[in-house]
This record gives sequence, structure tokens and C-alpha cells, in this order.
Amino acid sequence: MVRKINLSNGSFTFVAGKGKSISPDADYSTPLAYPMGVFFDEAKKNIYLTSSYANRLLLISNWKTFNIAGDGVAGSLDTNLNLPTRIVKWGENIYFADTKNHCIKKISYDSDSDIYSLEVVAGKCGTAGNANGDVSISRLNSPQGLAVLDDDRLLIADTLNHCIRVLSQGQITTYAGKCGTRGSADGVLDAARLDSPEGIVCNIKKKECFVADTGNNLIRKINSDSSVVRYSGSINNINGGFKDGTKDEALFNQPSGISIMINFDESATLYVADRNNHVIREIDTVGNVSTIIGNNTCSSDYGSRDSTGLCFPTDIYVRDDGSLIIVDSGNNRILGVY
Repeated sequence: MVRKINLSNGSFTFVAGKGKSISPDADYSTPLAYPMGVFFDEAKKNIYLTSSYANRLLLISNWKTFNIAGDGVAGSLDTNLNLPTRIVKWGENIYFADTKNHCIKKISYDSDSDIYSLEVVAGKCGTAGNANGDVSISRLNSPQGLAVLDDDRLLIADTLNHCIRVLSQGQITTYAGKCGTRGSADGVLDAARLDSPEGIVCNIKKKECFVADTGNNLIRKINSDSSVVRYSGSINNINGGFKDGTKDEALFNQPSGISIMINFDESATLYVADRNNHVIREIDTVGNVSTIIGNNTCSSDYGSRDSTGLCFPTDIYVRDDGSLIIVDSGNNRILGVY
């Protein structure tokens, strides 16, 4: 919509528009409204993505786009969406963070009826909090990142609770950090501190996870014993910065999405959407950082890897063949890098 703003007092009036996003076109030209999450289903070759400001979950299959959840209007009912962000596949179903609704939802597909259905699996939609328990009493606060740890555990980056939660057998518990308390301390379980974590990914083979600790401008590692340690990024980078180098030299600025490539020796190479630096960073197996896409300025150029620019990228997915799918949020586009 278009609004007229009175700069002297900040009041506004509506000028044009209905405040509702248009439905997706059935091809690749579908307009996006600040997409924030992407997941590629390797088995079915489908792409799931969130058009976050449009409050929609989209499916791209055979280069056609389908709206599978949300109607373009924010709402707090179980069937509404309000800023959906990160997506993951757990078992046979798709799970996503309905961030401003403070809940996690599962979407299931019935092939007989060709209908997608939504189910709340954690948190109470429309109500923020940090209580543990089953779906009837558990509470979250603006969750974003999701990662599968194993068949029984789904990890949640509970962003404004500054902690990592785990969903297992219908129960929410705290996995790392102290919910409701921000900080940067390393430690085990609730002795550790995080600050507004947005992205999380797990190395299933080693039962270790990596967190985009957004407010601390760090990448953290959660070991199999639930201890949290700094993995990459300078500890003195409070206000954010941009620098490649070793784990102690590298500077991030609001790292957001994070993805993983498991190497032949079961070690992990990480890829990070470094949002406020407008770049994609690669982190090797010992925490050294290099920039592989983007030029540290908001840009919509694209072409070769060297010439492509980004603007506030928020998520990234690494496919099995090593190609990348980047959520270029500020440019309202999804990029494939081969």
C-alpha cells in the first residue's frame, strides 16, 4: 500500500492499496515480498520458500509456483501466518517458523485430496513466552531457525528468547542458553548465553550444531554434550564489521541464515548469509572465513560469482551437488549459484 506521512508528527493516511499481497503466478515470475527462508527437497526436487512480508509459504515445482499456506494477510489463528521465516523437512513433512506468531507449524500434504493442511507443533500462536512443555503450554518468542538433529529432535533458534529449544516427542525443552537472558558466554546448557540467534544447522553424523548468533556477530558451535563455544568471528566485534581471515580475525555483521556441507571425513564446511554485509561467507573446518559472493554493499547485479551483488541476504541452502540457493531478501529474489 501507499501511505502519506506527516513528517511533523509522524501520522499517516492511506493513499492507495489494500494491504494484501497478490497471489503467486504459476511460473517463475511470481513476485516476492522480502523472502526469508528456503529449503530444497533433494528427493522431490521441490523448492519451498517463505515470502515473509506477504505471509505466504510457496512451493516451486517444475518451475511453477504454488501458494500452499497463507493468504497474504497477517493473522494469529492457527491457519494464519505472520512473518513466516525458516523452513526444514523433518521426516516426510515440512516445518516452518511462523515467527511473529511465536509458533512452529507443520504442513502436510494429502495426495488423495490434493490439500495442504497446517498443524501447530510448538508454541501458542499469537502469544510469546518461554515455557517448556507440550504444544498446549509451550511458548516461544519470535523463533526463526530450524534444524534436524536426528529422527527424534528438531532444534529451534528461539530468537528473542536468546536460546536454542528442542522439540522431541511433542515436548519443548531448552537445549542451549538461558531463555530470556542474552549474552555471549560459552558454557554448558543454561550457563551459555546467546543473543538473538536466527540460523541453526546440524551435522547429524557428529550430533553437533552451528548457530548464527546474530546479535553477537558470531558463529557458535553446540557440541554433542550441549556445550556452546565460539566457532568463528572476533569476540570484540560488538557493532559488526567486515573482514575475512582466521576464526579470531573474521568479522561478521548480523549473520542470519546458515547451511552446511558435510565433507568425506564427516567434518563440516559452513555457508553463512551475512545479512548486513550483503555477502555469503564460507567457513572452513577450523573456522577460517572467506567471502565467496557479494561485495559488501547492497547491489542487485548478477552474473558470474565475482560480479553478483546481494542486498540483505537472510538464508542459504547448499544442495548435495554443492550448488547454492540464496535468499536475496533485499532484492526480493531467490538466486541459484552453480
